[in-house]
Amino acid sequence: MTTIRMQLFLLILCTVSSLGLGAGYVSYHAADDVITDAALNDGRRAARSLREFVDLVISTAHLDLSVLASEPTVKLFLRGEGNRADLETQMHELIKRQPLYNSMIALNSQGIIVASTSGSVGANRADREYFKEGMAGRSFVSKVEKSRQTGRLAVFISIPVRDAEEGPVIGVFMAAVRVDEINSRYVMPVSLLGNYGYAMIVNSEGAIIGHRENGALGRNIPDALRQRLVGMADGSDVFEDELDGTPSLFFVERARSTDWFFITACPVKDFYSPTTRLAWINLSLAVAFFLMLAGILWWTMRGVIGALTSTIRYAVAVSNGDMDTPLSVRREDEVGALAQALRHMVSNFKKMIVIAEQKNREAELLAEQATLATQEAQRANFAKSEFLARMSHEMRTPMNAIIGMTTIAKSSFADMEKKDYCLGKIAGASRHLLGVINDILDMSKIEANKFELFPEEFSFEKMLQKVIDIITFRAEEKQQKLIVRIDQNMPRNLIGDEQRLAQVIANLLSNAVKFTPEGGSVHCDARLEGKDDNGVCTLRISIKDSGIGISKEHQAKLFSSFSQADGGVARKFGGTGLGLAISKTIVEMMEGTIWLESELGQGASFIFTIRAMQGSKLQRSLLKPDVNWDNIRVLMVDDDPAMLEYFVELAQQLGIACDVAASGEEACGMIQQQGQYDLYFVDWKMSGMDGFDLTRWIKGRDAGPAVVAMVSSAEWSMLADKAQAAGVDKFLPKPLFASNIADCINTCLGAQALQTCLDTADAKEEFPCFEEYCLLLVEDVDINREIVQSLLEPTRIRIECALDGEQAVRMFSAEPERYSMIFMDIQMPVMDGYEATRHIRGLDHPWAGDVPIVAMTANAFREDVERCIEAGMHAHVSKPLDMREVIAKLGQFLK
Repeated sequence: MTTIRMQLFLLILCTVSSLGLGAGYVSYHAADDVITDAALNDGRRAARSLREFVDLVISTAHLDLSVLASEPTVKLFLRGEGNRADLETQMHELIKRQPLYNSMIALNSQGIIVASTSGSVGANRADREYFKEGMAGRSFVSKVEKSRQTGRLAVFISIPVRDAEEGPVIGVFMAAVRVDEINSRYVMPVSLLGNYGYAMIVNSEGAIIGHRENGALGRNIPDALRQRLVGMADGSDVFEDELDGTPSLFFVERARSTDWFFITACPVKDFYSPTTRLAWINLSLAVAFFLMLAGILWWTMRGVIGALTSTIRYAVAVSNGDMDTPLSVRREDEVGALAQALRHMVSNFKKMIVIAEQKNREAELLAEQATLATQEAQRANFAKSEFLARMSHEMRTPMNAIIGMTTIAKSSFADMEKKDYCLGKIAGASRHLLGVINDILDMSKIEANKFELFPEEFSFEKMLQKVIDIITFRAEEKQQKLIVRIDQNMPRNLIGDEQRLAQVIANLLSNAVKFTPEGGSVHCDARLEGKDDNGVCTLRISIKDSGIGISKEHQAKLFSSFSQADGGVARKFGGTGLGLAISKTIVEMMEGTIWLESELGQGASFIFTIRAMQGSKLQRSLLKPDVNWDNIRVLMVDDDPAMLEYFVELAQQLGIACDVAASGEEACGMIQQQGQYDLYFVDWKMSGMDGFDLTRWIKGRDAGPAVVAMVSSAEWSMLADKAQAAGVDKFLPKPLFASNIADCINTCLGAQALQTCLDTADAKEEFPCFEEYCLLLVEDVDINREIVQSLLEPTRIRIECALDGEQAVRMFSAEPERYSMIFMDIQMPVMDGYEATRHIRGLDHPWAGDVPIVAMTANAFREDVERCIEAGMHAHVSKPLDMREVIAKLGQFLK
């Protein structure tokens, strides 16, 4: 049996040895990295120095020749007016100062040597490349060649000699630089890691032109190594390759002025020999350390184990209930600390009992909290039960209206007016029911984490105008004042989810109108709060009303799911209680916040911010460019000061000047004093002289043509006859938008002739004609087929029906070219729409792969649309059907 002493000895020995080995391993690798990096830097530095020395030689040769060529006596000589002996003396002195030069010659413009240090005067060198480049006005450095006079390897450097600084070339100076001198001076002395490394110079053909061994000069390096040098992407590189069968590490620098490569090389085994020696040294030290540590531990453990054994006996006695057993261990180390801790254990026992009692009390507190959580869950279940009861009421109420009005309409055989009234009520109740269903579906998406945003570029003003068009009718029914303001700094186009942003604004405006009494006011204000460098805009939109307000205690739960301010609100005003919760989710997904400012009985302000990218479309002026708008005079007449102020802001955005009048009488006075205006914007309902009276007065003056645009929040059909009789030229609905004003001005005062829109106010919608096409409608429900056939009857398209997917496949297979398009239901007996689509796409007929197939289904989630596209369909329309969307799909795929 192994004693505890031996176990501890082995444990400590292994632990300390492992730590020592680990430290040695880390230090070895650190040292290895330092040595290797130093060697690599040494190799790079040597190659770079060699390149710089040789580049300096070439540069010095250029400089020497340039200085010589600039001498006036040289230029006189080349023009035939100087002394050759003087020139050759200068050339010999230059060679004497710089032994790197092999020879030096001067050539005239015909290529004849007129001065030389090697006695070749009179020879013709007009065919040499260095002469041609020099006469072309360019400096030249040749490849390594054998000098014909000396037989030595040399590099020929030439420069042009000009008659003046920018004058014609009158001759060429050429110097031959000795390659063997470069080799002996700069290449042979280079060494790496003692004597292991060496240097060499190789040209682009792979010939060795510099080496520590003269016998290697002129030999070619292996072609693979030459290709690697020529293919270098940068001016320097480090890589491993073989030369003469020896794996070596190459440090390469490319010359700047020649096609040379400067290489310092070192055999791989020699390069890593210092680190190999370091490894053996580390291993020896580790073995010595291990043996020394074993001896020290064995000597140390004898006293420690004895004290530890006494301490263990004391602990066993205490655990058996003997609190009086003495412990005689007195040491100033960890074992002594353990013994002292055990002595304190008994005295602290009572304190532990107190702590245990405290823990019991904490457990009781947690139990109370669990009870509260249970009660909260019960309240949540009650809220959902109340919500379900409210949903039952919200859905049964419109269903009751639909069923009741349908019964009344069926019994009213001859009374068409009553039938139309019933159909209008049915349509309104259906829209309300669809809104309730949409809220429930959105909330279910949110709770299932499937609620998504789909950003695209859109016009903020047009989006807001569509929302206002829906809300205006409800506000007019309650004779409320609806005021919209858009900050002039707002970007015209944004990139975001237009539909979801419109949903938030529509929900808040609808609530404001709903909870504001008759004659109240609702304000919608949109402005730009800031824009960062990436074009991301922060928008602030507020909806303020003069309605019933919300108490402080009810504001906290207003944005929660399945709740309204109180039960009385639901009973009096209706609603699902989901709108604000959905709006809060949408706003937060757009990186914004939403909050409420309200006092009971003093109205409410719902404010939210969002972040959206500015659109990429150009911000062009809304007014036509072919009219001088500085000369156009506009007058706005309205008894609402806020409307006048906002109209001035809109006019400033459009870049036109305008005057305002607060009543019809004031407008008449301004016209009499300042003359006729080109365009009048006149409110219909004003105290004193109303808009009709003012229009008749303006049209009755013999002061030239003037255009009157009537501004009103009322339905135009209510005012059309009276306005036409008064002479009104155009109608503009409230609230006003900059684009509407611009369209009105462009139409009335632009390049086109004046025209009235009175006769088009009640124009009936025109339907496109598709009588030459045949549609295959696949639908298993009779009423749905009847609805589609009735809706599409005005388009005169021919419709053939299939009752399930299998019948649709048979009909299409029999006559594929008969059908121009297919509307496909999804959930059907026998064969569903997905399977039918896949069968049609798989038919062996060209039209089977191209025929437009549009899903027509109540499955309206995003994943349902994607599944339809994956099955091979072109598009998707959801039930209940929107006539405009169905017509749009026909126009998209048939024309």
